[in-house]
Amino acid sequence: DTLRFADFYPPVVEDQLRQIGGLLLQDDWDLDQTTANPILKLNGSYGNVFNLEGGNEFGFFVAGNYKNEWTQEYDGRAINYNANGEATDDFDFTEAVNNLDLSGLISLGYIVGNNAFNSNTLYSHNTESSALQLDGFDNDSGRDSLQHTIDWVERSFVSQQFTGNHILGSDDDWGINWQVSGSRA
Repeated sequence: DTLRFADFYPPVVEDQLRQIGGLLLQDDWDLDQTTANPILKLNGSYGNVFNLEGGNEFGFFVAGNYKNEWTQEYDGRAINYNANGEATDDFDFTEAVNNLDLSGLISLGYIVGNNAFNSNTLYSHNTESSALQLDGFDNDSGRDSLQHTIDWVERSFVSQQFTGNHILGSDDDWGINWQVSGSRA
């Protein structure tokens, strides 16, 4: 047999003991504060074509983007309603969200005679981190509640493509085009 608070104390005292325990833990469990990096957006691109010996050509194009954004919401309010239109949960909230995007593209091309070869590489990386504090009435528990939520979502994508175009025949009247691609998310 397990002893519970209710075996010794009435429900009012049990609730007060839980609140005192929560307050004692609060200082050690609160989210830390930190300063946010400034909002930063950078992007750039460059490309060029070089004429090589024998009428051959080599070209490239490179592009990149970096974005770091912060949003904060103070004194927000979140209210959930049931099917009858009655408020169930009623929370004040504070939320901070950081979005970081990094992407790049590299394209290379080489023409030799009647043959063209291309390589395209694409990379994209996105992270979203958020911290949320809810303070208010939680209908599920039937009492006031203080909740902290920390989320981290990370997504990456890389793609590689190789293509070729070949003009064949004595009169250059037919050709072959091919492509090989792969990606990973």
